[in-house]
Amino acid sequence: LTISVPGLPPVRSWIPTQLEFVLTDVWGVSPDDVFAVGGGVWGHEIVHFDGTTWNPMDPPVMEGWLWSVWGTSRTDVFAVGEAGTILHYDGVSWSAMDSEVSGYLTGVWAAAPDAVVAVGADGGILYDGEMWDSMTEVEGNPWWVWGTSMENLHSGGRGDVTRGVWGSSPSDVFAVGKFGRIRHFDGTTWTEMESGTDKFLEGGTILHYDGASWSPMESGTEIELWEIWGISSGDVFVVSRHGLVLRGVR
Repeated sequence: LTISVPGLPPVRSWIPTQLEFVLTDVWGVSPDDVFAVGGGVWGHEIVHFDGTTWNPMDPPVMEGWLWSVWGTSRTDVFAVGEAGTILHYDGVSWSAMDSEVSGYLTGVWAAAPDAVVAVGADGGILYDGEMWDSMTEVEGNPWWVWGTSMENLHSGGRGDVTRGVWGSSPSDVFAVGKFGRIRHFDGTTWTEMESGTDKFLEGGTILHYDGASWSPMESGTEIELWEIWGISSGDVFVVSRHGLVLRGVR
């Protein structure tokens, strides 16, 4: 899904780039400072977009794929994955962190350098700037986590229809998932929205919300689109399990 910013024109076209491995998540600090993670035959992969080219990075050798990436700045980026893997980027290089868990980690979100949440098979863990420890605020084994603050966390994705969430404030949050389902949270109640489609919001489907209604966009592909991130209504990145990256521009 894409969300518009009032007064600014949305994405008008998508520029494709084909990479040679699975991409599972994307996050950045600006249109020319974007990180994407995933995996391939040889294990996990991290690439960085400098505004022109996607360049491979050199993370420590760890087991399995990476599933999620998030940060607070270009010198404070976290990536999580299988076998409890957590990697941290300080602006120069990636290093491994001790997560204290052995199960897969599939989601990470950060409110601040000393307030980072990762979720997965063992529930949620919290980084306080010095070490990772378990947290009771996250229950079950959710696939994703996102929030506007540590006091306003949302998590889920295992055993429910929700596959992604984003918002502009604690009272303006959107959740998307199976069968074209879109819900909106106003700070008190979740309500269903009319999406105009019954498709799973992954397979080549991109919808745009202009503040009043949802409408389809031409993505140029029918393959499964996995995650989306944007710095503005005219700079949006979409990654896929087939290695395709779509960059949305005005």
